[in-house]
Amino acid sequence: MGLYISNYKGGRNKSFMYGIALNQNKWFDYDLVSTYTTILSNVGHSDYTKSVHLSITKLKEKSKDYLLKSYTVIKCDFNFPNSVKYPSILVYVDETTTIYPQSGKGVILTGVEYLLAKSQNCEIIIEEVYSISFSKSSKSSPFKDIIHEIQSKYYKGCV
Repeated sequence: MGLYISNYKGGRNKSFMYGIALNQNKWFDYDLVSTYTTILSNVGHSDYTKSVHLSITKLKEKSKDYLLKSYTVIKCDFNFPNSVKYPSILVYVDETTTIYPQSGKGVILTGVEYLLAKSQNCEIIIEEVYSISFSKSSKSSPFKDIIHEIQSKYYKGCV
């Protein structure tokens, strides 16, 4: 649990770009619509009985589907190619400041983040991997119903 707890980053803005426009007095924030609700709709209940340390070999054998449907945390060194304009691994500078550096030492909190970094041709040198599968029960997506209800009421009011 130490890797999960030490890597908690709280709510993060998922904006593509933000800031003041040149030669204008306007601020822009190009944000991803419904980022948190989309993520939460796919989050499952942890099946702690199936939590394991994974070897690097076992991690590489895991399917994309498994990595998308588990809490897989990876302690690693990483290095993105210079061609990657927006590296995707977040690291702490101090208790309140985070950055997305080209290279460094960090903790990838989910299989989704790992897959994204790999798709950016990031070199990842893995130190430790721990994984907790999602429960297979019919109620394994605890937020789906409430998210659907809230979004349907919101979008009905927008029409």
